[in-house]
Amino acid sequence: MQDDPTLRQASGTGDLPGSTKRKKMEYRDKSEWIAIKVPAIISQELFDQVQERLRVVHSRYRKLPMTALLSGFLRCADCGRSFGHGYTNERYRLRTGGTATRERGQYRCSKRVDDHRHHVANRGRCRNTGIATTMLDHTVVDLIRDTMLDPEKLAHRIEGAGAHGKAAVELRRVAKAIDALNDKRRRIYDLYAKEKMSAAEYIEANRAIDEDIVKLRRNKEAILTTSRQTGQTYSITASVRHYCATARARFEACDDFDTKRTFLRDYVERIVFDRGRITILGSLQLDGATPRSLPFRIGGEIAKGSKR
Repeated sequence: MQDDPTLRQASGTGDLPGSTKRKKMEYRDKSEWIAIKVPAIISQELFDQVQERLRVVHSRYRKLPMTALLSGFLRCADCGRSFGHGYTNERYRLRTGGTATRERGQYRCSKRVDDHRHHVANRGRCRNTGIATTMLDHTVVDLIRDTMLDPEKLAHRIEGAGAHGKAAVELRRVAKAIDALNDKRRRIYDLYAKEKMSAAEYIEANRAIDEDIVKLRRNKEAILTTSRQTGQTYSITASVRHYCATARARFEACDDFDTKRTFLRDYVERIVFDRGRITILGSLQLDGATPRSLPFRIGGEIAKGSKR
């Protein structure tokens, strides 16, 4: 193999036995080039045809690369790779009998795209599907608007809040149980008023409901006492409300593509797609003497048959 006359070796340490340092090459000046006549391996006619073909290809219009709304945020639940954005051209038949072409944007797993370049025996096992750009964008925006910007709904999606987060969950559970007992009391009263229940049965049923409500209220007081000692339950609630209020103000101010991308960068860590199921991952800061972040997970699905 002959040396390239257009290159110069800048460091000779790579020639030493056992040396692992790579050679640093740099281009020579054209005045130092040594011309070597090489016989042609193809005919001049074929060469001219190839050059003409290249000229025609380069002269055609090509769609410029575009950044989709979720580019950089979307991850594959199957293999963990990022989802890229591309376009597909589909042909469809017109009522007149002719054909036309339409362009559709699509998110696709980068591993599935790479698999097409390899032999079937060397391909991976990512089985995640692609998804239309507009369909996924609309679904994610709806999840953010309906869940992430609602303090009550977002509080249920918080993970890793520890004992303080569990206290808030327990308080909600106790409140629902008390409401259910009150509804049961009203139904019993209606049965007694319609003479479908005897007086003894009515008294016994009300006594049982009163005992259950007393137990639930004692449980509620115990949870509140523990929460007041730490002072964190209010901090979590206040942090969630402040986060949602700030995010809603930013969300409503998004009037173009760049501001929407900025909103996602500030409030969303990543979005996981798994065959029609979507999970939005993020975190909010917990105010207090020792600030820490509380991760949240918002799940949803793309409605079947949706063509948005």
